[in-house]
Amino acid sequence: MSQAQTADFAIDSKATNGDQLAVILNRVFGALVSTHSGASRPTYLTAGGLWAKPGSNNDYTVYIYTGTADIEILSVVGGALHVAGVDLSSVYTKTEVDALLATKYDKTGGTVTGNVRVVGAVDATQDVTAFKP
Repeated sequence: MSQAQTADFAIDSKATNGDQLAVILNRVFGALVSTHSGASRPTYLTAGGLWAKPGSNNDYTVYIYTGTADIEILSVVGGALHVAGVDLSSVYTKTEVDALLATKYDKTGGTVTGNVRVVGAVDATQDVTAFKP
């Protein structure tokens, strides 16, 4: 977990020496590369800022701050990605698409690869290949 300190954002060039500046920059860099990870949103985050709340076993929830509220946008639980507000139960996996195509087409010597474009839906990527009817 890494978050900067509010004081890090008011660097006084006349009062901050090189060693102090290095400490501040390292702390700010740590916050940036960890998506401001912490148990709660950092007080310095402004509207539109993202922050990550760690859970157990390398689980994370990522929020966007609106200026008044933290809105969950995605989470990683047990290595699985969950996108807030998206029901993936209506999506075929690649294995399900292969099985459906195998019943209609001869599929000897290979597997169906690539993405499937469904009119009126989105281009599916990774292991999500088509939407169920």
